[in-house]
Amino acid sequence: MNKNCQGCGAPLQNTDINKIGYVVDLNHEICRRCFRLKHYGDASVIKKDEVILKDLLSELKNVEGTLVLLIDLLNYDVRILDMMETHFKDRPLILCITKSDLLPETLSREKIKRMVNFSLASRKIDHLMVAVTSLKSKPSIENLKRMLSRTRGNLIFIGMANAGKSSLINAITDSNALTVSAFPHTTLKINKVDFEGRNLYDTPGFKLQGYLEKLSLKDASDYAVLKPLKAKTYQISETQTYIIAPFIVLTITPSEAMSVTFYLSQTCPFHRSGKHATEYLEKHHPEMVKMKSEIRYNKLDESTDVVFSGLGWMSIKGKAESIVIQTELKSEITLRKALL
Repeated sequence: MNKNCQGCGAPLQNTDINKIGYVVDLNHEICRRCFRLKHYGDASVIKKDEVILKDLLSELKNVEGTLVLLIDLLNYDVRILDMMETHFKDRPLILCITKSDLLPETLSREKIKRMVNFSLASRKIDHLMVAVTSLKSKPSIENLKRMLSRTRGNLIFIGMANAGKSSLINAITDSNALTVSAFPHTTLKINKVDFEGRNLYDTPGFKLQGYLEKLSLKDASDYAVLKPLKAKTYQISETQTYIIAPFIVLTITPSEAMSVTFYLSQTCPFHRSGKHATEYLEKHHPEMVKMKSEIRYNKLDESTDVVFSGLGWMSIKGKAESIVIQTELKSEITLRKALL
C-alpha cells in the first residue's frame, strides 16, 4: 500500500535520494527532506520547482469541500483574489487572515475585516465568513475552530506560499505532525489530516518568486517579520531614495510636503539617502547599481500601499509626483488600498 509523508504529503519511496519522498526505510512516517527541515532547519532541501501550479490547481478541483483561504496581510497580494475568481468562484469559501500578531497594534480585527470585505466587493467571490487569527492567540484559534464547526464535510486549506497553512492546521489539531519552516514551498502534495471525524487538507502554496527565496535561511531571518511591525516614518519635501538591500532601490519625488511610512522587519537592512544614493550603493552594494529593471508609478496619493512581497510595505500620506523602483523581481511589487 502506498504511503505518504506525514509532513509534506509526498509519496514515500526508497529508490531515488534526489526525488521527493525519499526514505531509507519505507516504514518511516516522514521523508528525509522533512526530517532535515524539522530537526536541522536545513532549507537547502527546498527546491523552488517542486510544485507546479497548473497541476496543483487541477488536483484541488477534484477535492470536494469548503475552501479555507489563508491571507497573510504582511504579503496581501491581489493575485490570490484573481486566482480565486478564475478557478474557485463557485466553491464555498472561508477567509482566514493569518499572522495578525505581527501587524501594527493600530490595525484592529474589525478594521482588517472591513478592509478584506472592501477588497472583495467588486469581485465574484462569495465567502461565508472572515476569521482573523494568530498562532500566538489561543482565543483566535478557538474562534476559528468554532467557525469551521459550522460547516460540513472536508476543509481544504489554500493560499500563497508561506501563508501559514501547515502551522495553522497544526494549531487546530494541537499537533506538530505537518512540516513547517520559514521558507515557502515546504508542503509538496495535498496532505490529508484526520480531525474530529472529518478531513482537513493541507496543500502546497501557490507559487511566488519572492525576495527571501534568494537568501539562505540564516540571511532570511534578518528580513522575515518575526516580531510586530514598527513604523518608520519620514517627512519629505524633495526627492528621497530608500534602499532595502540587496533587493530594492525606491526613489520618491513628492508633489508637495508629504510623509512616507515603511513597515518592515526591525532587523531588515534599510537605508535612507538623498542626493548621494548612487555613491552609497557603489560603496556598500555595488551589485545593486547594475539593476536594470524599473517600475514607475505616477500621481499616487495617500490611499495607496506599495507592497514588497515577503518583506513588508510602504504607505504614503500626501501626494507623490512619482515613485520609481529598481528591482530584479518586478512581479513582487504590487499596489493595494492603504491598510492604515
